Amino acid sequence: MSSDHPEFNPHLFPRERVQQPPSPSAQTRNQQGGGSDLKVPQPRKTKAYTWFFAVCFAILGFVIIVAGLVVLVIYLTFKPRIPRFDVSSVTLKAAYIDTGSLLNADVTLLANFTNPNKKEHSRGSMPLR
Repeated sequence: MSSDHPEFNPHLFPRERVQQPPSPSAQTRNQQGGGSDLKVPQPRKTKAYTWFFAVCFAILGFVIIVAGLVVLVIYLTFKPRIPRFDVSSVTLKAAYIDTGSLLNADVTLLANFTNPNKKEHSRGSMPLR
């Protein structure tokens, strides 16, 4: 490199402070264990509680995936639809306002509930009074 190169200024970086790439003989010496201040970190063993939590979360993830698949299969098997609610007739027999501004009424409501789901059989009856 010449001294008029824009990236290199010898006044800012004196020769002794400029790091030179190591020579092949220095690399061989460093690999043999001599003449280097650099230390390679030793591989550390994973602690037991780290493995415990990793296994617990792996099992939890597996259970969540299996539960999701079970719910999906059940949903696709039954193909649930919303029950239908039809009002056939409504009759107002009497209505009057009590003291204190309360509405008192006698109403008859005839409703039809149908379940379009073929694989689910649910029956129920409850008289409305």
